[in-house]
Amino acid sequence: MTGMLLAGLPVAGNPDHVFAALRENQVAFGAPSSVSAGNGYVPPAGVQAAVNCLERIAALAGPTPLLPCG
Repeated sequence: MTGMLLAGLPVAGNPDHVFAALRENQVAFGAPSSVSAGNGYVPPAGVQAAVNCLERIAALAGPTPLLPCG
C-alpha cells in the first residue's frame, strides 16, 4: 500500500481517474504496538522487515509499488 501511495494508481482500475502520487513526506505506516491492540498486531521483527523493505525500495530510482520484498 505504501508503494502505491508513492507511485499513484488508477481509481477502480480506470486509467482516466488517477489517484496522484503523494510525496514521501506525506506517507507513513503504522502497526498496533501490542497483542491487546487487536488482530493486526505485528511483532517487532515483522515491523523491522517492513522498514527494511521500504528502505530497499527507496534506494531504487523511483517508487515501485509491485516490487515484492520477500
